[in-house]
Amino acid sequence: MISLPDFKEKQILCVNTLYDQKASIQFSNDNIVFLKDDKVVNRASCHKVFVIFIAGDISITSRIIKEGLSHGISFFLMKHNFETYAEISAKAEGNYFLIISRLNKWKRLDFAVEAFTKINLPLYIIGGGSELANLEKIAGPSVKFLGRVSDGEKFNYLKGCRALIVPQEEDFGIVTLEANACGRPVIAYKGGGSLELINDEVNGLFFSEQQVASLMQALERFDRTAFNRENCLEVAGHFTKNRFKKAFAGFVQSKMNF
Repeated sequence: MISLPDFKEKQILCVNTLYDQKASIQFSNDNIVFLKDDKVVNRASCHKVFVIFIAGDISITSRIIKEGLSHGISFFLMKHNFETYAEISAKAEGNYFLIISRLNKWKRLDFAVEAFTKINLPLYIIGGGSELANLEKIAGPSVKFLGRVSDGEKFNYLKGCRALIVPQEEDFGIVTLEANACGRPVIAYKGGGSLELINDEVNGLFFSEQQVASLMQALERFDRTAFNRENCLEVAGHFTKNRFKKAFAGFVQSKMNF
């Protein structure tokens, strides 16, 4: 079930077409685009759309529906008199950002909690640790501490988030790859292993300082950037077991031929 704070951030779209209009829906990166007579008349972020009501004649394929469902969008198809003839429901997707981390001081969750509290954006935090009490003191109502969760629950939250937030400098950052493997971009501090894993504005973006203002600027840039799910999956695919085995075998073979 979608939570009330998430629901308040969502949009309900209504599309009504005339008999003589040619209308269609398309997906472009993480945006849903509406066309009438082959001209774009409206667009919206997939992560802000909860449900689409479509009345009248509109071109919508099974591929479009599948894409919408993957973003948590439900469809109600209606006749011109608004009588519903088909309902295609999706599991509701959240409108939240996500942090997965141990709650230790060096992980630097403090400024991230302050930033999301200041701009009142939903932030979910998975993990436990000694800093929990201190972080709860500075957290506003938009920040939710989920504690430790199962792997299954973790991946469900990753699939539903707008982006993963990485406020700390990590040597590698397996969670970054897990987010990309779920098709989600990553907003990370520009340092450590993130430099090897993230292509700015391709599968995520950077902020340069571990400060509230720097993260807020990155969030503003995130809203202006269209991320392609396929780019995230492609980056994660570079680190699969089969790719590693192939690269390792190639390395060994090259040394044997030396």
